[in-house]
Amino acid sequence: MPIYRIMSERGAISSGQKHEIAEALVEMHLRVAGGARWLVNVVFEELESVFVGGTPAKRLLIATTIREGRGAEAKAKLLAEYSSLVSRVLDIPTSDIIAGLDEVNPDNVMEAGFILPRVGEEEAWMKKVLASKGH
Repeated sequence: MPIYRIMSERGAISSGQKHEIAEALVEMHLRVAGGARWLVNVVFEELESVFVGGTPAKRLLIATTIREGRGAEAKAKLLAEYSSLVSRVLDIPTSDIIAGLDEVNPDNVMEAGFILPRVGEEEAWMKKVLASKGH
C-alpha cells in the first residue's frame, strides 16, 4: 500500500536515478515499516514547473501515503530516511526537498482485491491474498 510519489521538474531525474531511488525506497520501507516488497509503490511525476512563494524554485516534492496506525517515531524515521536517500541519489541538499506523509484509514483502501488490514494484522491478510492467488 505505501505510495511514494516523487515530483520533480521534467528531466530532473534520470532513468537510472529513478531505478536507484525506487529500489532504495522499497528496501528502506521494508526495513522501517515492514510489509511485502510487491506492495510498495513508487511513482515518479514530472512537472512543468515548481513555484515556492510565487517564484520558480528547484524543489523536489515527496508525497507519501501509508496506512494509519504507526507511531510518531516510525513516521519521523520514514520521513528522515527517505528524504536522506533521495538527497544522496540526486546529490541535492535536503533543504531542496519537501517531504510529506499522509495516513489513510486501511478500511478505505483496496489492494490485490482485498480491503487492507490494520497495522499489525498483515499476516492473516497476506495469507488470504496469497490463497486467493493459488499460493
